[in-house]
Amino acid sequence: MKGYLQDSSLQKTERLKKAIAKTPFSQGTTTTMFDQWFDLLCDRKRDFETDALLYALAIKYPELNDNANERLSDKLTVAFNAATLEEKGCIHVMGNTGLKKTEIKNILKELNIAYSTISEKATHILLGKSLSEEELSLVLENKGKWILLTEPIFFDFCKIARAEGFDNPEAINQLLLHEDEINVELGLELLKSNASPKDFLTEIFGIYLFSKNKELITKAEKLLKVYGSVSLKGKMTKIAKEILTPEFDNWLTAAGLNIGNFYRIAYLKDSRVVSYFNKAIPMLNEQGLDRFLDEAISRWAFSSRPQHVSVPSEVDFERFAHKVYQFGGLKELTVNIQSQKHLKIFPKGISTLSELQSLIIAPSLIEFPLELQKLTKLKSLFLNTVFMSTLDHAFARGFEKLEYLKLHLCRLDRLPKGIGNLQQLKVLDISGGDLVELSPELRQLKNLEELNLENNKFKELPEILFLMTQLKKLKIRNRWTESEIRNIEALKHSLPDCEIIY
Repeated sequence: MKGYLQDSSLQKTERLKKAIAKTPFSQGTTTTMFDQWFDLLCDRKRDFETDALLYALAIKYPELNDNANERLSDKLTVAFNAATLEEKGCIHVMGNTGLKKTEIKNILKELNIAYSTISEKATHILLGKSLSEEELSLVLENKGKWILLTEPIFFDFCKIARAEGFDNPEAINQLLLHEDEINVELGLELLKSNASPKDFLTEIFGIYLFSKNKELITKAEKLLKVYGSVSLKGKMTKIAKEILTPEFDNWLTAAGLNIGNFYRIAYLKDSRVVSYFNKAIPMLNEQGLDRFLDEAISRWAFSSRPQHVSVPSEVDFERFAHKVYQFGGLKELTVNIQSQKHLKIFPKGISTLSELQSLIIAPSLIEFPLELQKLTKLKSLFLNTVFMSTLDHAFARGFEKLEYLKLHLCRLDRLPKGIGNLQQLKVLDISGGDLVELSPELRQLKNLEELNLENNKFKELPEILFLMTQLKKLKIRNRWTESEIRNIEALKHSLPDCEIIY
């Protein structure tokens, strides 16, 4: 060991290169040779220092760089913590870093720390990749002269020193997950020059996987290659087809990423895949779930301040209704059908949406939500498959501004009492029911222009239709007898301005 230290810089470098060239992993891949590499570091029979080999591997050999650099950062952090940067410090950069040297200079200027292009004047050396033979020799020869830094150490220090830029990590998170690519790019730039990317690896990885913008993908990839774990960097390009598998979840943990947060980000970046949403829900803590629901609702809407929310079919509305109801300015709400088949009673609290003008409830319900009567600004209401007696008298009050009412497949055998109170109604759809006659109340709807009575159980054409001369469109497809078809022809003469579809 002493003989090694007494060699010239050139001799040290040559001996180090020869030793590495003889190892079995010089042309292999990192994942298969890590154990052999670690054994070599611990082999005391070698006549070179472990630290020296560590520096050389991390800097010069790409196939070993990830593992070596990670171990190197751990070792160097101890020394850096004992002699951290202060205003009297001076940094010299060797090799290529993720930041341009001008960017590093600007950061140091803000911190009142000197930058030197001459290594002899430096107190700290920031090690990048691809060092020259001369630079590597200097590092090995002057280990005790400088405090050595890697980029992760440097940026962790900057995060603390430039505290005014990091008192709100949530702001950076929102930028990274924003729908506007300009904001995403701004978030990545802030991480690159100001913050600690280690705190946002899951978000950065989400951008890398799901963004359609090549420039954003490239920026994210560079950050991951510098700050990601060995497991993350080793599998980045091979992961897309494995998402949603148990093996992938295990890999996320091994890569140092949060499973729930990853699927949260995946859904926000690609909300067409509702499986991401369902995967995230059970894996998020209470605070994360609350934030995710706010983010998701914004995605279900047309704007960041939702005016129209359409809850995806696969999302359990009953579970998250209370969160939707918090958007007091909501004007339109659609609750889709497929996975809502278990939803039989509509969740209470919808009356808080006092500005609501349009409501579509697709799932089957066993009772009419009487709370809807409190939605005084409602203009459009669609109900699907409502089997219940509470629909009777439902329109006795409230709904004064209702203009569109659709009661599809509700199996009504008569019109609900109070239907005549809907004086503003322009469109009434009671298709797919069990109607055999029409209530005289229907004549009270003086503004009714369109009436859909298709697929009911009329035996004969209701006479009241002959008196509804204000109608402009009438749908009465049924299994009419020939005599009733003749009556429909007569109805056409009574309603000359009405399009009749039968």
